[in-house]
Amino acid sequence: MAQPAPRRLFTFKFTPKSVIPSFASRYLALRQSPIYPKIKFQCDNRDPNTLWWRVNSIQILGEKRVVRSRVTRKVRDAFVYELKARGFDDKGRKLDSNIASTDGIHGNMRGTVTITILPGSLQGSFPAFRKEMKPKVDELMWQQQNEQSINAGKSKVARTRRAQQSTQTHRGTSRPNTRPRKKC
Repeated sequence: MAQPAPRRLFTFKFTPKSVIPSFASRYLALRQSPIYPKIKFQCDNRDPNTLWWRVNSIQILGEKRVVRSRVTRKVRDAFVYELKARGFDDKGRKLDSNIASTDGIHGNMRGTVTITILPGSLQGSFPAFRKEMKPKVDELMWQQQNEQSINAGKSKVARTRRAQQSTQTHRGTSRPNTRPRKKC
């Protein structure tokens, strides 16, 4: 007899860039909104060198508020627990910069994580959330390590492109290089 597929409790989406959440974008588009100044201030002063994350309960809106908040809190706590187990605080900052990095991540974690709670998670316990969160945070750590290694090589590429674009013409005026780039 075939084993049933394991029930997923949530989805986990990572973006390497810091993305303003959809609810904040909605208020930023409406300048007449009474909370526009507050949302604008929060978005302008948010540190882009930290991990932006949120737990989304949109798929369980049919449930009562107390049920949604209980499940959301369990997911948040499981995510923070797994971050702290790897030496990061709840914003993705290294807890102790003196400790040598064993995971290959130097400095803070960056990007945006959106965790969407699925309807099957309403009866989930905290250990079940932690069990499912562990491989997700492991994958997040791997992606952070890859992003940092890509960004380390990107600075060299940017310098060579700037040097290529500032070629001098016969009259001494600078003109960007118009030759087509080779595709790799």
